[in-house]
Amino acid sequence: MFSITIIIISGYSFILRKITFPFLLVFSLFLSFIAFKMNSLNGRVKPFIFLQGHN
Repeated sequence: MFSITIIIISGYSFILRKITFPFLLVFSLFLSFIAFKMNSLNGRVKPFIFLQGHN
């Protein structure tokens, strides 16, 4: 029973590692894109676009 649990945990950690890296990569690219958009626009439009992105 204990060995089965270890196998399941190791399998989950392997899957998580395979998923997490591309997810973090896309997430960092997305954040940098948002930051670039925020800098290119004036302060008055910023909150509207930020709220629109969350919907």
